[in-house]
Amino acid sequence: MKALMFAAVLTACAGPVLACSCAPRPANGPGPELLVTAEVIRVDPATRPSGHVATLRVLAHHAGQSARTIRVETSRHTAACGVAFQPGERRQYALYRRDGHYSTNACYMFHHAKR
Repeated sequence: MKALMFAAVLTACAGPVLACSCAPRPANGPGPELLVTAEVIRVDPATRPSGHVATLRVLAHHAGQSARTIRVETSRHTAACGVAFQPGERRQYALYRRDGHYSTNACYMFHHAKR
């Protein structure tokens, strides 16, 4: 019974507890669908409980095209490979489409974006 309770607690906390681990990426693998330099305008909770959505003002396109303002979803937890967005921060973002919206994660940013 104790083992079952421990497993339930571990599963419930898995997002924040487990460490993000990026798999090696082939050198000739595809690049990002969208690579932009952008400024974070705001950060809101996402529709899924463990995520957040950042609204970005695109300052420059390096790959792909997008609207001048875009919304990007990612996990809130860096341990779950989420990206921390800070309002006012300007940097390069590597993005891909998932379920009809832009998304990113720490591994994708590490492989494609410059700080």
